[in-house]
Amino acid sequence: MFTYQTLGPAGEARLLAADKDPGIAALLFEVFVEIGFEIQERSPFEDTFVFGLANRGLGYLLSPRLHALGSYETWLTVAHAEVAASPKLVEKLTERLRRTHPDTVGK
Repeated sequence: MFTYQTLGPAGEARLLAADKDPGIAALLFEVFVEIGFEIQERSPFEDTFVFGLANRGLGYLLSPRLHALGSYETWLTVAHAEVAASPKLVEKLTERLRRTHPDTVGK
């Protein structure tokens, strides 16, 4: 059985989770590797796949740390999310992964 959920008012992220491995997270951004790794590390699934640019492109999704470093990826023309967007999306996605994982359903 699969669970499909859309997160955010503009559908910024989607979650597809099965009743067993793997967990699948899809974001509408070009996701920087540290964000993908954080989702994988926090996921209860043994294997979690994180896909970026899923069905649309909302620009780059950077961590607040990377925003502070500054580069062309932080320009409003290529990064359309707020500076604090990645921690919010990571938290929501990992919360939903925990809620759909068979060992944590109903807990």
